[in-house]
Amino acid sequence: KMVLTLQENLSESELRSLGESRIANLARSLKIITGSRGMPQFKEYEQTVTKIYLDKLRLRVERNKAKEQQQGNDDEEANFESSQEDGHQVSKENLFVRETLQEMGKEFKEETLLEDALFKSDFYLPKSKLVIEINGKSHFYPYTTRFNNFSNLKMKSLYHEGYNVMNLNSWTLEGFIRHDNRAGLKDLLMKTVTTFEANPNLTKERQAARKAAQRE
Repeated sequence: KMVLTLQENLSESELRSLGESRIANLARSLKIITGSRGMPQFKEYEQTVTKIYLDKLRLRVERNKAKEQQQGNDDEEANFESSQEDGHQVSKENLFVRETLQEMGKEFKEETLLEDALFKSDFYLPKSKLVIEINGKSHFYPYTTRFNNFSNLKMKSLYHEGYNVMNLNSWTLEGFIRHDNRAGLKDLLMKTVTTFEANPNLTKERQAARKAAQRE
């Protein structure tokens, strides 16, 4: 009923008038609803919303790139240390994970958009289909270790599209950094990466088995 109401009241032109964050969350929610809850009748509407979000995202990225070029910023190191999309500085936790993955010799992408899940990943390792997420306080409800609505939606979207996910809390990484324990982080990452390299569909298979058990 909720999706039908949205479809009846938000035309394509009205959808395009929404801000990027609102259209993004709508697209992500619709993808979960139409896929996992068996509502194929709304698939066309979900695809329209998704296209509008991706159009808005690409336009913002292009504008930011044009702005950088206009400013004549040719400092490659500075560009590497900041996000091309929103200009934020890379955290020390992300840097620590990046350097450890580099030492491990693993192929990975950083701050990349996974278009099928409609979310950016902190790190993505294609060979193992592994997403590594660095979760700071903003990912949780205040004074708890429970994911907030946004983080829950992100996890559902990633799992729904068959990604394997490794969540690293910022305070856990802070402990590794404080004790200069790169070997400990490398061991933790290696165990996880090796497991999913052996079977990139492991999480998807486990979810399917869990659903089958629930139906019995």
